[in-house]
Amino acid sequence: MSGPNFFVAGAPKCGTSSLYHWLLSRPDVYLPHDADRYWRFKEPYHFSPDLVAPPHRVERDEYERLFAEGAGAPLRGEASAIYLFSDVAPARIFAEVPNARVVICLRHPAEFIIAFWRDCLLFGHDAEFDFARAIAPGRAADTIPAASWYPKLISYRRIAHFSVYVERFLETFPRDHIHFVWLDELRDDPHAAFSGVLDFLGAAPCTTRPSLEPRNAARPVRRILPLEQALESRLGRLPGGRTAFRAIERALALPFRDVGAQIPPAERAALFAEYEGEYARLREMTWNRGSIETPSALVSSHNT
Repeated sequence: MSGPNFFVAGAPKCGTSSLYHWLLSRPDVYLPHDADRYWRFKEPYHFSPDLVAPPHRVERDEYERLFAEGAGAPLRGEASAIYLFSDVAPARIFAEVPNARVVICLRHPAEFIIAFWRDCLLFGHDAEFDFARAIAPGRAADTIPAASWYPKLISYRRIAHFSVYVERFLETFPRDHIHFVWLDELRDDPHAAFSGVLDFLGAAPCTTRPSLEPRNAARPVRRILPLEQALESRLGRLPGGRTAFRAIERALALPFRDVGAQIPPAERAALFAEYEGEYARLREMTWNRGSIETPSALVSSHNT
């Protein structure tokens, strides 16, 4: 298969969209991209059949066509951000592309839970607007919308234990074929973080300082979203449909209330405390050996 030789494998809401767009700007890098079918090209989910079923998962023939235009590019990749959580994606990727390079983006697990819940509300994968009920252990499966593309991921507390999934990739790929990027690195010094990714992939260094703007940043979550989701889903199948939907969305200027801002401070603090040990483990596991700071220093700086 003349397909990808690198993967941005996750995690969602950890900078994967920013990294995808920054890599798109490189002449030596090819990633599938289509403005009107954005998610199908950016995140084809091909290697995670345990999490996403057709038609939302791109099957083999279509997957190969996604890379036809980039056959001559030295670096070809994709950015299905849920691969990190898949039981089978690491082995399936390794079987197809044993020399693949894998980039994994991470953030504090508590931050991830809040951001991913908001994102699932935004795109109709979840419909539970009460944060405590949404992340409750043992949440009933019948509370997850039937339209969700990946219902197994609407288990926020479970999947926030990133170390379980990181370990699976570390057991499958050579350590020097995996590069970790933390969201705070992308925020604080995007050029240094991006240069580290380019060096890891074997790409030529930037000769000029590129414009590295954040992409897919958190947006307010509105109560009317299920209706919007249905409209976007239908328009998204048509040529120019995604652009038309955004125009309708702007024209309606629908009122909203930001549900993320309603999480009580004590609840937030308890969540961060619950995942502080997981965060420390992750820093130790994912420390790129070229890093200036030690994992313990990074954890200490986060806690101040």
